[in-house]
Amino acid sequence: MTLTSAGSASVLRDINSTRKTLAGINKRPIPAGEVTSRKDGSLTVATADGRQFGVRPNGTLASFVGGGKTAAFGANGQIRSVHTPNMDIARFSHGQRTVVVRRPDNSLLVSTGLHSGYLQRTIARNGRTLVQRTYAVGNAHYTRLFTPYNFHGVALVNYVPTFSYSAAFYGWAAQPWRTPVAHASSVTGAPWYAYYGTYFTVSPTYAGAPWLLTDFILGQTLADAYHMESQAAQAPSHAADASSDANASDSIEAPVTAPITPQIKQALGNQVQQQLTYEMAGSADTDRAAATNGLPQVLVRNHLFVVSTPLNVTTDDGRLCAVSPGDVLQLSAAPARDATAADLKVSSSRQADCPAGAQVSVSLDDLQEMHNSFRAKLDAGLQALHEQQGQGDLPAAPPVAMAQPPHPVEVPPTGDTNVQAELASAQEQANVNETDVTEKTLSPALI
Repeated sequence: MTLTSAGSASVLRDINSTRKTLAGINKRPIPAGEVTSRKDGSLTVATADGRQFGVRPNGTLASFVGGGKTAAFGANGQIRSVHTPNMDIARFSHGQRTVVVRRPDNSLLVSTGLHSGYLQRTIARNGRTLVQRTYAVGNAHYTRLFTPYNFHGVALVNYVPTFSYSAAFYGWAAQPWRTPVAHASSVTGAPWYAYYGTYFTVSPTYAGAPWLLTDFILGQTLADAYHMESQAAQAPSHAADASSDANASDSIEAPVTAPITPQIKQALGNQVQQQLTYEMAGSADTDRAAATNGLPQVLVRNHLFVVSTPLNVTTDDGRLCAVSPGDVLQLSAAPARDATAADLKVSSSRQADCPAGAQVSVSLDDLQEMHNSFRAKLDAGLQALHEQQGQGDLPAAPPVAMAQPPHPVEVPPTGDTNVQAELASAQEQANVNETDVTEKTLSPALI
C-alpha cells in the first residue's frame, strides 16, 4: 500500500527514530520519499531523485537501487551483493567475496579472492566451439576447457577432462579392492585440515579407489576453500558492526556445524563409481561427452552435490542462507522439464552456512559448476592414482589396465598469463563500488 505524503513522512519519522539506536549504515536516516508498506511490515521508500530503499520491519536497510547500482544488505549493515551494468559482487558467510566482470569482448572475469579466480573466453578449436578458462591461484595459473551446451533453455558448459584412460583402467578404478586399505594421507598435517576440525575427517581405511577418490575430492575442495577464506581475511568487509544476520527474518544460518558423515562419504563413493563409467563413455566419444557425463545424467533424486564455490541461496520458505565449498547438498527430485533451478536438501554444512536439513533452491548453472568441479578433481585424483598405483600401501592395477598410457583429450591452448593482474584489478574496482554504495546510499541526495 502506497501512503500519502503525510503518511510517508510520519512513517519515516518513526523508522528513522528507530534507526538512531542502530549502528553503521543502519544508523543513517532514510531520505524523504514515497513510502509503500507491505503486510510483513517491510517498506519501500522511493525518493524524488530516483533512488529506492528496501527497509526491514526492524528498520534495517535491506536493499538499495540508484545511480546505476543495485545493492542488498544483511541486517548488520554488511553488503551482501552489488550489481552494476558490468560487475556483480557477492559476499558470503565466511567473508569470501566473488567478483564477476562482464567485459566488452564477451569474456568473463571471475575473481574469488585477491589472488584467485579465472578468465573465461569462447574459442574455436579443431572445428569445435569451446570455452577456455585460465585459472590463477597465487602466482600459478593453469587452463581448463569446457564444451558449451543447452539444457532446459540454460546455456551451460561441461568440463573436458585433461586425459582419458583405457576402459580396463576405468574398470579397475571403479571396483572395490579385495581387502580395505589403510592408506596414509598427507593432508592431515596441512593447515586447512586443522582449520576445518571435525567437519571433514579422512577415512581410516578404503574399500576401493572410489572412496579414496572421494576423500581426495573433498580434501581438494576444502583446501581451495581455505585459500579463499584466508584471502577474505585480508579484504575490507564493509560491515557496520559485529552483529549477526541470524535474527533477521529474511535470513537463516546454522548455529553449529553438521559434519560430513561416513554415510555421506559412502554415497559419494558410489557416485564416483558411477561417474567413472560416464567418463569411460565420454572418452570413447568426446563429441557426445556432455550427453554422457554432463549435468543431465546426475539430476536424479538423492544425488549429492559438493559445493565448489560460495553461494547465497533461498530456502523453501523464502529466506536467504549461504553454502560454502565443501558443504554437501542432496537433490530432492529431478527438476521439472522447464525449470532453471532445482530443490536440494542440505546434508552437511559448516556453522553460519545453511543449516543441515534446510531445503534450498539452486540454479542449474550453479549445479553444473559443482559437477564440473567434482569432475575436475576426480580427473586430478585419477592422474595421481594412475601414477601411484602399486606404490606404498596402494594396490597395483592389473597389467591390462596399465598397458595403454593415458592420452590427452584436448590439449589446452596457452592461457592468459596476465590473468593475475586482471583479477587484482577486478578486486580493486569492487572495493570502489562497495565504498561508493556504503558512502552514497543514504546521502541526502544522489551524488
